[in-house]
Amino acid sequence: MSKLNLEYYKKNLEEEKTLLEGQLSELGVVDPKSNDWGAILPGKDDQADPSIAADRLEDFGERSATLGELEIRYKSILEALKKIEIGGYGVCKICKEIIETKRLEANPSSNTCIKHKEE
Repeated sequence: MSKLNLEYYKKNLEEEKTLLEGQLSELGVVDPKSNDWGAILPGKDDQADPSIAADRLEDFGERSATLGELEIRYKSILEALKKIEIGGYGVCKICKEIIETKRLEANPSSNTCIKHKEE
């Protein structure tokens, strides 16, 4: 892959990384030891109303699910950026062929070609 193309994908990945860091920070906090994200319990109140507690618990569950999805995407972006730096970006991890441009355009952090996208 040409240096110009690598810079293009690197820029796109870094922009998405910044966006995801903001979204992750709104929903949770990162554990500095494990580098994993955990959801934060929204709003504290001193009321013992069971319906309020249930709503908060439901919101926490939704935050955790969303956070998990964002974290997966975030880590795939970090992996792609690392491959740009050390080499190997744009190569399918399964067949070792070059990943199609249209696949990288749709998802710059792809690590498989179209043929192996489900694996």
